[in-house]
Amino acid sequence: MSAALVLGLSSVLLAGCGSSSADSGVSVEDLKVGYASDIDSADVAALMGIDDLGGPDPISASEDSAIIAGLLSEEFHIGNADLLSAILAKGNGADVTVIYPELMTYQYVMIAQPEIQSLDDLAGKTVAFHSPGSEDEILCRALVRQHDPELEDKINWKVLPESPNRASAFVGGEIDATALEFGDTLTVAEQTEFTTLGGWTDVEGASSAAIANSWVVSNKFLEENRDVVVEFVQALQKGYDEFYADKDAWMAKADEVLPDDVSTDFLAQIYDFYAEVKLYPNGEDQTLSEDRWGELNQFFMDIGQIEEPAPDDMVDFDLMSDVN
Repeated sequence: MSAALVLGLSSVLLAGCGSSSADSGVSVEDLKVGYASDIDSADVAALMGIDDLGGPDPISASEDSAIIAGLLSEEFHIGNADLLSAILAKGNGADVTVIYPELMTYQYVMIAQPEIQSLDDLAGKTVAFHSPGSEDEILCRALVRQHDPELEDKINWKVLPESPNRASAFVGGEIDATALEFGDTLTVAEQTEFTTLGGWTDVEGASSAAIANSWVVSNKFLEENRDVVVEFVQALQKGYDEFYADKDAWMAKADEVLPDDVSTDFLAQIYDFYAEVKLYPNGEDQTLSEDRWGELNQFFMDIGQIEEPAPDDMVDFDLMSDVN
């Protein structure tokens, strides 16, 4: 585990220790919902469901660790974070529960400069990623290890935070390959050529069970406000269902909440990509079961992110059954 991650998790636990007791009986309209970044296109389906609750406003935080800390200090009631961050926080003593998946797969695409035609060509090249343990790093390393385990040590790995920044560096020729959010690959395609090296649908084995993001609450808040949490998750699933059923509704909401420089054509392509990879939960056919939790644990151990399986009791499987 990196020093930065240890420090980040330490701040999470300190925030939890300093929190005051949660208010019981929070209404659904008063929910504070934390997002681990600015609102982007991957959040739109959730917002479609939350809108129907008539009150909760999304609050952006800088990192996933800030979401966990915010849950423990009661800055947020419910938050989204990448699943690995929740697992690592739980392993370090954070009293949190995963209540529902958010993104059922990784939305990143690994691209390379046009002269790089295959993963073999990455030897000696620079591959950039957001941070150690980030979703984009996991994808790049999973594709490389699957292709040739020895290749991983022949690559110059470079930390370069944020997908738009990596896109700019790629266009400028500063890096040879990276993984970008799908929307950023569209931006790159307008400016230069590239080779697509793979996405999550190209990853095999236990990795295919990987869930990118999840909705998380503190155990204390869940115990005191379970009915409200169930109502919130039901609203989320309604939004996810509407995404799959009504492209126009998703496009309209995306146009409303995303920056003005995101074109309608871009939104249509993003929607089609999300629908193709089945990014969001689709009810009974795609949720977080106990079997899939076991596969996820195996995946995170296989890629060296955790040493032991995360406990089953950090996931509220009963709540997911109540929703579906």
